[in-house]
Amino acid sequence: MNASLTAAIHRYRGDWNTYLANCLDAEARGEPDNLPLTYEPAMLALEAWELPAQDICEAMMALQLAVEDYDAGDTPRIPAMMNAALGWLVAEQKRRTAI
Repeated sequence: MNASLTAAIHRYRGDWNTYLANCLDAEARGEPDNLPLTYEPAMLALEAWELPAQDICEAMMALQLAVEDYDAGDTPRIPAMMNAALGWLVAEQKRRTAI
């Protein structure tokens, strides 16, 4: 994966919000709101994420997304984001003990 976790999370959130806005607009016009799932590529990228977070901010973003997903219902993003955050914490602990 070439993108940072931060970029991947922002891309997902942006694509998801755009999808929701388009659904609401369609509904307001009286049109069907079963639009193409334009957020799906970004969602799948997060579900497949296997790299640790690169810093504490990414770790926090990953955990925040996992908590939001948990509150909304179980998704494959939860373990992926928790593993990204945990990966950074483990690496940071090793770094600090090596000093």
